[in-house]
Amino acid sequence: MVEVTVYNFSKLLPTISQLIKDSCFVSIDTEFTGSAIDYVHSMNLFDTMEERFNKLKSLAQHFLICQIGLSAFIKDQRANTYVTHTYNFHLFPSVCGLHDRRFSMQASNVEFLRKHNFDFNKFIYQGIPYLNDEQEAAYSRNVADLGFTCVFRELVKSKKPLIGHNMLVDLCLVYENFYRSLPDSYKEFKHNVHQLFPLIIDTKQLSFQLRKPLESYDLLEFNGLPELYEAFTSAKGKSVVLFMPDVVHARDCVKYSNGGKKYFHEAGFDAFCVGFVFLKLMHLLAMNGVKSSQARPVPFSNYLKLVECFVNKVNVIRGPIHYVNFDGVDPVAARPKWIMITTRNGSPLTSDILAKNMENRVYMDVQQASSSKMIIAVASLKQADEIMGQLSSHGLLHGRYYSWLWDSPSGQEIIWWTVLLTGSAGIISTTASLLRWWNFV
Repeated sequence: MVEVTVYNFSKLLPTISQLIKDSCFVSIDTEFTGSAIDYVHSMNLFDTMEERFNKLKSLAQHFLICQIGLSAFIKDQRANTYVTHTYNFHLFPSVCGLHDRRFSMQASNVEFLRKHNFDFNKFIYQGIPYLNDEQEAAYSRNVADLGFTCVFRELVKSKKPLIGHNMLVDLCLVYENFYRSLPDSYKEFKHNVHQLFPLIIDTKQLSFQLRKPLESYDLLEFNGLPELYEAFTSAKGKSVVLFMPDVVHARDCVKYSNGGKKYFHEAGFDAFCVGFVFLKLMHLLAMNGVKSSQARPVPFSNYLKLVECFVNKVNVIRGPIHYVNFDGVDPVAARPKWIMITTRNGSPLTSDILAKNMENRVYMDVQQASSSKMIIAVASLKQADEIMGQLSSHGLLHGRYYSWLWDSPSGQEIIWWTVLLTGSAGIISTTASLLRWWNFV
């Protein structure tokens, strides 16, 4: 890994630009001044994707990228080996004219970064400046020519596959800091990202899709980036299939090759891990169902063909859908229906009362619908079935699946307008038709 600061950036930029052009793919990772844990806690299963995007937009506007890792993977044409060139960029925003960026730092995240040996002196005193396109356009001189925006533009120009892990936050931060202010429209955001990076692969989403092959190899239990990396660097991971490609560090990137020490949460190391895991996942997919006698090294172009159906699908944490589809329509919501919970005697219901009376320890999102009603959202049908089974014989609580028509303000408004327009005689037949239309019977 090569540390890049304001002092050596200009000297290294031509080399970095050439490596991007020569690479098969580039993997990235970011560290920022806010807490990822708080971001996860703010997400819930009641979010629409527009609401989720607005939360991400707020995060990207309040916090800075303080470090970005980039790893360019280049195929050694003489061997079944990829050489990785990894750079760890320390960033600090430009102060130019009236542009004086205000940003937030979260104490818990400062503590987290300190725990992982983040160098705050490099961040403040040696950080590489940058402006996004809009900010640069506001000034007569081309100030961005000396900043990290140049690397971003090389990535965009190269159209090389861009690999990340759980990378929706990374994409929002990169967009806001190096391209333009994030738009108000989720749809516009998707379109613009796809124009910038037409080939995005998220190893988090990829590992979900490849769960069955991975389970058949008994290789891993969890699909966080450290767990995936540890699995593939284990003795079993190295020998699980034939002709697994080797990954070696370039000569000037020695830090990560000395003694096998791990540097998780350093952006450069995480970027390297993302690319490493991507190659290993691709090879497992290529070898799935192939007899040992037929196994061969796999050209990178074949890897890309194998993952065509996974391209541009970026994982969504605890959202209404499992992934964002950047080159098309998002998938249909795959989460179970919400559960409406009331008390059998009509008494008030609060989250504390609900927690005390639920034996089930399933992680759930809760909304107060009224003083005596609460709505629960869970991630899987299995979890929903467990909760409904428990409530079926509960002494205090009663549960049923949420009905948009009966339970939402909009649905209730339709019912009242139906009463007013058709009279009580028409309410039964009209409501029945509406129920069939909304598939709630």
